[in-house]
Amino acid sequence: GEHTVYLGLITSWALPILALQWFFGGHVLWQRDRGLWLAGVSVPTLFLWFADSWAISLNIWAINPRYLLEVYIGPVLPVEEALFFAVTNCMVVQGMLLFVRVAEKLDAASEPSHSH
Repeated sequence: GEHTVYLGLITSWALPILALQWFFGGHVLWQRDRGLWLAGVSVPTLFLWFADSWAISLNIWAINPRYLLEVYIGPVLPVEEALFFAVTNCMVVQGMLLFVRVAEKLDAASEPSHSH
């Protein structure tokens, strides 16, 4: 129904990207960068949840309940909005961490060998 539109749009947009990132680099994200990943995702996500809740509570903007499950985190933050910020931050942080790891490997491969 219409109540799942926002959730469906978020998941259809984000899940393929997240799946690719984890398929190709999940071992790096989990084994090497887990703490950095957690901090990089959780801090901005919590901030954005707070900022969005504040804006919604002040009627700065609103989300049409017609497209929501009407499940809320706290008094005003729709779970879909919370998910949007979380998956967006996951994609950004994971993309950055994986980019840095690839750049490190390329840099190491391009250094001249010191063995004779």
